Amino acid sequence: MRFEEVWVIVGPVFDNEAKTLRCGVEIPVAFYRVFLDEENGQPRMLALVVPQGAKAGDTLERYLTSVNMVEELTGVDFFSELEDTLEERLEAEVPSKPW
Repeated sequence: MRFEEVWVIVGPVFDNEAKTLRCGVEIPVAFYRVFLDEENGQPRMLALVVPQGAKAGDTLERYLTSVNMVEELTGVDFFSELEDTLEERLEAEVPSKPW
């Protein structure tokens, strides 16, 4: 499979009980990755939330989630400029496997 252009957004997920390094830097409980791509002229999204305790042999399917869930965890509205109906549909989907 060949991708022309893919938007990738990556960042930390923090919880209310922050743990910090001795220098004061907060340690995230997980990291998210949100992907936006177009396939046959149709946009599609993929989201992952990978916890700090993830194992090297884990499959990506284990961490698939919806963009809505990532937005809930982070408080970030990633694709607010999309038409509302399209945004709602795409952000609610949880793919059964990575692309």
